[in-house]
Amino acid sequence: MRKTNTNISPERYEKLKKSIAHIGHPMASYESFRRTGQVEMRLHYVARLIFANCFWSGVSYVLGGVPFILAWYAASFTLWALLRNFGYWGHLKEKKIGVANWEFHTESGARNQAFYAWIASEWHDNHHSYPTSSNLGFLPGQVDFTFQIIRFLKWLGVVESYIDGKEQFMARFGSQAFAVRRTSTKRAESA
Repeated sequence: MRKTNTNISPERYEKLKKSIAHIGHPMASYESFRRTGQVEMRLHYVARLIFANCFWSGVSYVLGGVPFILAWYAASFTLWALLRNFGYWGHLKEKKIGVANWEFHTESGARNQAFYAWIASEWHDNHHSYPTSSNLGFLPGQVDFTFQIIRFLKWLGVVESYIDGKEQFMARFGSQAFAVRRTSTKRAESA
């Protein structure tokens, strides 16, 4: 199990908090972070965890009784294990394991990986480039299933608005992205 590095300066901790402020969780004090390794306030985390488990266990029970509750917990554990693994592989700076030429926000070290993107709509390098965008699938082959659900909910009138960063991405990286993709495709075809 990895442990968060708590041996950072207060200034570095403030930068860390600022980098994840878009999530919206109440943040722990520097002293609490040094003690626990958690950026989110512990009480908030525990309350969120209890509420989510009660809510989804209740929904599962209504839909199918105890077998549905057990299936929900099994699925939750499996998904949690996969996503926990993502924290490492999604930011791996030493090795390039994403799809070739799908990363443009290179200073973050984030990777666009199809496996995680398809199960969690997490084109992670795109997320680092446009953290407020509801759509993170910018290039051909980068399908964002969650965004398709959001678009459908907007069509139904449930969602009022969303931010789609694809136009901004294309304006910033489009010609570079497609030039790199064409070169990679030609190299693959000639091999």
